[in-house]
Amino acid sequence: MDKIIKKTFINFDDLKIRESIKVFIAEEFNKYLKLNENVEKDVKKISNNINIIDKIFEIIHFVTSKPLVNYDEISSNINIKDKKILHLLFKIIRNINSFQDIIIKKGLGTKYYKNLIIPLIKSKSIENFLNKKYSFPFRVGLFPGLSCMFKCSFCGRNYDAVYNRDYAEKGIEIFKKVIDEAPNNDPSRFFISGGLEPLTNPKVAELIDYLKLKKFNAAMYTNGYMLTPKFLEKNPSIFNLDSLRISFYGVNDEKTFDVTNKKQSFKIVTDNIISYLKLKNKYNSKTSFGINFVILQNSSEDIIDLFTLISKINSKIGNNKNNFNFVTLREDFRILGSRMSNEERRKLSQNIKKIEYMIQNDKYLHNIHIDYGFALEPIRNGFIGDKFENNFASIKDLQILGVPQARVLADLYGDIYLFGEAGFLDRPGAKKYIIGNLFKQKTMSNVIGEFIKNKKEIEVIEHDRDFLDAWDHVAIKLANQQKLNTEFGIPLSESFLNIEYISEMLNINHKVHYSS
Repeated sequence: MDKIIKKTFINFDDLKIRESIKVFIAEEFNKYLKLNENVEKDVKKISNNINIIDKIFEIIHFVTSKPLVNYDEISSNINIKDKKILHLLFKIIRNINSFQDIIIKKGLGTKYYKNLIIPLIKSKSIENFLNKKYSFPFRVGLFPGLSCMFKCSFCGRNYDAVYNRDYAEKGIEIFKKVIDEAPNNDPSRFFISGGLEPLTNPKVAELIDYLKLKKFNAAMYTNGYMLTPKFLEKNPSIFNLDSLRISFYGVNDEKTFDVTNKKQSFKIVTDNIISYLKLKNKYNSKTSFGINFVILQNSSEDIIDLFTLISKINSKIGNNKNNFNFVTLREDFRILGSRMSNEERRKLSQNIKKIEYMIQNDKYLHNIHIDYGFALEPIRNGFIGDKFENNFASIKDLQILGVPQARVLADLYGDIYLFGEAGFLDRPGAKKYIIGNLFKQKTMSNVIGEFIKNKKEIEVIEHDRDFLDAWDHVAIKLANQQKLNTEFGIPLSESFLNIEYISEMLNINHKVHYSS
């Protein structure tokens, strides 16, 4: 039965291995009972009425594939109405380590658990939100960009909006005050992104330096257009970043122009990557470097061209090896975006196998870490049916508005946004998701404290769901899940999750560029 636990992915719907999984569960269950006589007594009381092995299997199957399901849904799904029985089943699952391994590491929901659910639970940000208790946000996005040279087809921003240049410095100063205010128990608390392109702010190096001075990691997302040798010469602090992720918008000139509406953007960004990597090696920079690539509809073959291009870039660096630490592959998650068909998802699954073969057999791709995120991890494992849009927050979910104890975004004007895709200057409809202003209210504590005390009345409409990025969808669904679970009457400490064991198992060091 070791074959079960050694699998990297378990498809519970595969009838060929279903019985093997149940046999494994029975063996682990019987070992546990021998060591826990009190539990064995409780089990005997209900064993005549239900098949415990089947029920444990059903729960593990359900929560592995649907990590945002609530207890009431579990109860209905496995047809157990007695909360005491459900509580006992949770206790058994919680205390058998191999069951925890399966739930967290081997199912459709693994990225949800590892990238966000467990870190958010550990941070107590969801708990604090539900208890209307202030805590500094678990993650804070700092948006220093003044403008953006791209007009990306899938970007919801106002293309004409730019920040007043006076706030290039004023905004950085207000960011410094937020950094000063932040607890120092989590080095990965902040990330630099946009909003608009962060490298358009001439003071961005000052922000990097200040984060490092205050012992925080400095992680940046950029489109890379301004990352020229001249810019790097003037801003050597770029090489002190802990991580740098370039949003890469196409695998050739034509496709990149189709997205960015900027001529020569493919060549300029590609050349900038080459020059950056050469200088990174020259200065012995320890920055973790990678790119993010969104797979658009009917373009799954692009990932093969992408990794072919990465190999070519590496061959030009001159050190005879791979220089990319990671690639994050994402599906277009916009509510109003075009979804992949099942046939296209099958093609993508095949193409993922091809790029993983390329990585194994090309020295210029060796050791690249690919993060597939919530949507693509199941496809990577050949499971076509699970779709990220099935876990989108609904209009009803959005009635809680947002979870500022989990994450907020701050821009140069000091506005604090609830959602990742709302933080674009003058984006139509987004201003209602500004919960406060740092220039007016002075501190993050004041902003969030006021939000907790006097919840905003916002008319949520269908289009508003497009202001949420993948993080927001999961965080809001998780908050609603935990709220319903509390009302159900089983606390988190008595759930099917063993947070202490999982934390040790994963040795969680949450990295912002793997957060979605």
